[in-house]
Amino acid sequence: MAKGIYIDLNDGRPPMEITAGLRAPSFCMRTPDDFNGRTRTITGLVSGSQVIFIPDVGCVFTYIGTDTIPTIVNLKSISISGGSITMNNDAGNIGNFDKKCFPGTVMQILPASSATNGIGLFVASSTDFTAITTSTRLLTCVASGVKTVTGATTVSAIAGKTISAGAIMFAKWDNSGVSVTKSGANIWVNNITDAFPVDASVSMTYAIFDNVDPVPGRGITIMAGSRCVFSTVSRPFVYSGAAWTPSWNNTAIGSRMVLLGTFGMATTYSGNRNILKHAGIRMSGGNVALERGKDIEWWVDSAFTGRDQIGISLPLLDPIY
Repeated sequence: MAKGIYIDLNDGRPPMEITAGLRAPSFCMRTPDDFNGRTRTITGLVSGSQVIFIPDVGCVFTYIGTDTIPTIVNLKSISISGGSITMNNDAGNIGNFDKKCFPGTVMQILPASSATNGIGLFVASSTDFTAITTSTRLLTCVASGVKTVTGATTVSAIAGKTISAGAIMFAKWDNSGVSVTKSGANIWVNNITDAFPVDASVSMTYAIFDNVDPVPGRGITIMAGSRCVFSTVSRPFVYSGAAWTPSWNNTAIGSRMVLLGTFGMATTYSGNRNILKHAGIRMSGGNVALERGKDIEWWVDSAFTGRDQIGISLPLLDPIY
């Protein structure tokens, strides 16, 4: 491993390596799912921070006027200015989508100057650093493991306990014949087809994170008074900087885990019907791609087909959970 801190609790989970190249984003806020404006003030943003937005949903559809074919609207980029985040979509002035706010989690990678705020860990090399201190608000891994998932289920069912609506979920699997779709708290595993999909099964390795305090224990624990802010028992959300921009073409990501969510849609044609589907995710052989997922709407009109996706990059997680 690179120079840093190596932690192995011998609890069945992979070892955790804290090196200078690791990113430890600090939680800022959750954004709502509404039409009250594309620009929102970021809570607790520190000057010089790099902002990361992790959307729960980045793609929606709507009917305009008397149209019988839905219009798909995607989150295409975000911009940061003056302590605010603005979500840019491809709808223009369609309906009230010029005011669309997509739900998700806003985090910040704090600048090097923040390492002097509070006490904690500081790992540095000649070109990079990682700081985890009492001033950092890390997301905590609230559930992780390996589970076989079949058909329709929920995030809480996979975790085996109640998971809040604001949690984010990463996973990986190796099966080129299935598509995994997540919308809100619901998850579907389906076969890949232009027709209405049917249930399928896949064994997935998963990690779920939430904005809750970690549980102190063996290894390294950082306390801010009576509050635990870092624990290697309840591992925090950290990543190496690797990212994936959702695409319908294979992207090699190795053994990393990918974020689950709604990041695109596809329209297929089968049996004289157009079928609108969520863009699920296909993973096989260390490659990831968007794929035809769970059906959400259908109509009889034409043999029109198409697909689209969001335009922002999403973090990839190393297999340390």
